[in-house]
Formats: sequence, C-alpha cells, structure tokens
Amino acid sequence: MSLIVGTNSWVTIAEADTYLEDSMNAGDWFDLPIESGTEQGSKSRSSVLITAFRWLMSHSSLSGLSASLTDDNVKQAQIESAIFLLRYQSDYERRDSLRAMGVSQMSVSKWSESLEDVTLPSNIASLLSSYTIRGGMIVTLRGDTYTDG
Repeated sequence: MSLIVGTNSWVTIAEADTYLEDSMNAGDWFDLPIESGTEQGSKSRSSVLITAFRWLMSHSSLSGLSASLTDDNVKQAQIESAIFLLRYQSDYERRDSLRAMGVSQMSVSKWSESLEDVTLPSNIASLLSSYTIRGGMIVTLRGDTYTDG
C-alpha cells in the first residue's frame, strides 16, 4: 500500500525528509528507499511512516487521533515515531512481549532489569500531550486553561 496523507499518514515523505535533513544521526532514514517496490513488508520510508501512523493510532494511551489531522505536533510525532521504530522496533516488541508473558524482572550474571510498562518515548508523548489519556480521563487543553472531557 502506498502512503496516502489523510488515510494512512499525517505527513508526506517530502515533509519527513525536510524535518530530518538537519537531524543528527538521521542517515539510516535517508539510506531507505522511498517505496518498498515489489517486496512486500520490506523497509522503506513509506512503510516506516505508515507503521508509525498505525502504531500511534492504535496506542492505548492516546485518544482523539484521526487520519485527517493536520496538527504540526502530530506530524512531528509521526516522524519521530518512524525514526524510533526504525531503530528500536525489535527491542520495543521484545520488551512488550516479555511484559505480556508476565515477566516483570530478569537477571543475567551481574546485570538485572525491572520491566516496567512499555510506553511511548517521552519526546513523542510530549508532542501528543493533547491526545493523551491520563487516569481514565481525556483532557483537552485550551490555552492557559483546560477542561476535563
């Protein structure tokens, strides 16, 4: 499937390229082909952006996101999510899978780790703070005040 703004993406590939062109360590993004070509499931800028869009749209801590949004913070969050998933998707999924299987802590030799809930990276969560569910409530921020929805 091709990337279609308003259907499976908030940003175009050109917008993502522009956003990332002056970002440190974005070379892995520019190493990707623009489209997947004939190989279904292969990594491309288009497939990574679509995956990031779907990830955010289905994330349990977010509400009120729709495909038709044009908010710059939502666009930036999709691009930041695409870079995060490009770099860490397998680690993120591995950790999420361990949590789903009931693993809360693990140790190997002198190294140990406590597995907390898997959450959005803070830079992405900050960009989407207007769409975040907190304590079972949807909070809509308006200017200096807010209302509980």
